[in-house]
Amino acid sequence: MMMYRGIMLVAMLVLGACGGGDSSGGGGTTTVGTSGGTTGGGTTGGVIPDSGGFDLDTGIGGSGGIIGDIDEFGSIVMNGLTLDTDDAEFYIEGESVVVGQAGQDSLREGQYIIVAGDVSASVAEEVVYRANLKGPVSVVTASDPLAGIYELTVLRQTVITSASTRFDGVIAENIMVGDLLEVSGPIDEQGRVLATYVGLKASLAEFKAIGRVASLDTTSETFDLGGLLVDYSGASRSEFEGASLAEGQLVEVRVASALYAATGSVPVDEVELLPEAQISEGAEIEIEGVIDSFVSATDFTVGGLAVTTDGNTAYENGTVGQLAAGVRVEVEGTADAQGVIVAEEVEFEDDPAIRVEGAVTAVDVTAATVTAMGLTFETRASTELEDDRDSLEPFTLDDLMIGDYIEVRGYLDGGAIVAVELEREDDPNLGEYRARLRGPLTAFDESAGTVEIQGVTVNELDGTTEYEDADEQTVTRTAFFNLLPATLSAGAEVTADWDDFSPSNAAPSDAGPADTLSLEDDD
Repeated sequence: MMMYRGIMLVAMLVLGACGGGDSSGGGGTTTVGTSGGTTGGGTTGGVIPDSGGFDLDTGIGGSGGIIGDIDEFGSIVMNGLTLDTDDAEFYIEGESVVVGQAGQDSLREGQYIIVAGDVSASVAEEVVYRANLKGPVSVVTASDPLAGIYELTVLRQTVITSASTRFDGVIAENIMVGDLLEVSGPIDEQGRVLATYVGLKASLAEFKAIGRVASLDTTSETFDLGGLLVDYSGASRSEFEGASLAEGQLVEVRVASALYAATGSVPVDEVELLPEAQISEGAEIEIEGVIDSFVSATDFTVGGLAVTTDGNTAYENGTVGQLAAGVRVEVEGTADAQGVIVAEEVEFEDDPAIRVEGAVTAVDVTAATVTAMGLTFETRASTELEDDRDSLEPFTLDDLMIGDYIEVRGYLDGGAIVAVELEREDDPNLGEYRARLRGPLTAFDESAGTVEIQGVTVNELDGTTEYEDADEQTVTRTAFFNLLPATLSAGAEVTADWDDFSPSNAAPSDAGPADTLSLEDDD
């Protein structure tokens, strides 16, 4: 599969085409995030001819950009910052500018966006969103369904979902071949979309994909786009500064849904050449993504943007030696004279799955939280709520009662556990509850016979509890504890299962030993 270098930062950066409302791409770049006046030889917010890329500029008073997925709304919250978007201009899928709340209302939690503005003041001036893919699913592979990890093929592109992927209109396990999806997220070093957002679409008049031109054949007028063979012989083309289609060019292709075929070449209606990214000296940048190329700790890229570290770089949840291609990170820094981000902080972003199957022990509708198996989940606007017991529609937290049997999948967001999916199920085993708790290992004590999963104590007992390694092979108790990492930051995940767990138990520690303890593969 072709490697996309430049992931969604440049893939979404269509301001060179939509800035100033010029959808034909009459200029090369758009300066964003300025605080007034002119910068880089261009006018604030306008198209700057001959620049050849997208510019996160410092402007007057300092500025920069934030790149990542939307955590939640109430303005826009991302990367731990609440951004003022009252006066921001929104560029959605290359369309004309929408200002303020109207633009924000068109976005969804989990979508991977760029915000340009005054980072230090948390003020957004321009917000850019463009989906990676819109099209039908042709393959669904459940890699680790308990953790929400699926591998999907959409428009012949590989999409990986995870514990923190936000779903809109569908839950992970219900995705079927033929479903129409909108996918957003960064791209890893293998060219796979690591989905932060997956939305189910009722219909799509046209499909789209973003990537880099490979195997360009100007005679047959075809090229490869990450496995999609594009026939551009009848396509209109938007070009920057008269540039012709070339190998490695970042493009978006659109095809009428009626013309799409799962095999062979696809005759596209449009090939849009997208601008590359540039960063001006002094711009403050925060980017959440994947290291998509790595030479050394002083020479790597995140989202196609060059990053370097030095002796002043601080590391969170890891060390400099853990930097490598494919590692998820959040980088905060300032661009130098060459546009390289000098990292002031690098945070390693683990993505552990939190999974609970058991009885509800508390519901707080006001706080929008649900407690089960000793863990409290926070629900947000993006949380998919389903009722498989009574088929209530809509199903809300008001409908949940103490003792209801639920399955919840979520992820860690700072100190909170955010629910991605919550399903109320039929009471299992005719009233005798099975139960499950999965999450990161936070402590263990072999002599005391306890394992702590996300802070919740689970009892175990040799002769009663069965132990499994990451390959689902039965092992001895001693071997199991030997497999647990002494350094808990290594990211091990453990699942505890009970065949009979009374709903009157407020937490696993109130119950007997787990029937099974399994070490999960953390890849």
